[in-house]
Amino acid sequence: MRRFARSRFFTPVMVVLYLLLAGILFAVIGARTKPEIEVLLIRWFSRFLWTNFLLVVIGVALCRSDIVAAFRELFAASPGPIRTPRSLNWPGVYLLLILITGLLLISLAAPQVRRIYYDEDIYANMGQNIAYTGQTRMANYGTFEYSEYFVNWLLYNKDPSGRPFLIGLVFQLFGTDKTYAFYLNNLLFAGGLLIVFFITWIVARGWFAGLIAALVYALIPHNLIWSNTIAAEKPAAFFESLVVLCILVWFQSREPRHLFLMVAILPLAGAMRTESVMSGILGGEVNLQMTFPETALS
Repeated sequence: MRRFARSRFFTPVMVVLYLLLAGILFAVIGARTKPEIEVLLIRWFSRFLWTNFLLVVIGVALCRSDIVAAFRELFAASPGPIRTPRSLNWPGVYLLLILITGLLLISLAAPQVRRIYYDEDIYANMGQNIAYTGQTRMANYGTFEYSEYFVNWLLYNKDPSGRPFLIGLVFQLFGTDKTYAFYLNNLLFAGGLLIVFFITWIVARGWFAGLIAALVYALIPHNLIWSNTIAAEKPAAFFESLVVLCILVWFQSREPRHLFLMVAILPLAGAMRTESVMSGILGGEVNLQMTFPETALS
């Protein structure tokens, strides 16, 4: 693959493949009416998201040794099977304390409420429909009869379906309960805190700056407030920052497995909110400023 990428055939082959893809998209979507396109999206979008999610899982499995090594470096200062207090790496302990503090602030200080009426109800309902019917649409009228879910009137929602897809995964695992959607955002807050730490660690080349960034992330009031809702902003921020982290890691390592994970996460991040597709451009700008500081935008 690397030899092919350096050959003179790479550019024309890629141009032909993109033109072929554009032709397929036009044949499937461009030649159909709006109601027909909505039917296609209702039936197939959740399947595309499932495929994308499985690719992300495969990417994480390929990079599992790198992920374990990063956390081991945080907590274990010296090699060996026996860990003593002197061999403990304190940056990892500090990060764990910040993480616990953030979770306590979410559960004890930030109220668990819906703040965007009725978008959050739509997300939860679409997650329920994805879990029960596999279709990305909301129910204008649905009932539970003898513990069986019946949908009598379904509509397509104009917003991206990434957030409802995540809720649908949780509902499939634990059952339909809106509280689980709140817990999902809580977990994404914790994951976002870790991602902010690693991004800053890479950019600033030091764990102290990463800890400060994680602490600021954990104490921003609006971050805490919106992390205890069902809104799509928290998943969007989580996956956008994850894309930036993957881009930075790949630019440093140039390993194919890191590239695979980055490519798998990027479309899933773009499905959270429309503006989420900008995360790839942001990651490239951050890497440019790291590599060539004189090009940093003022």
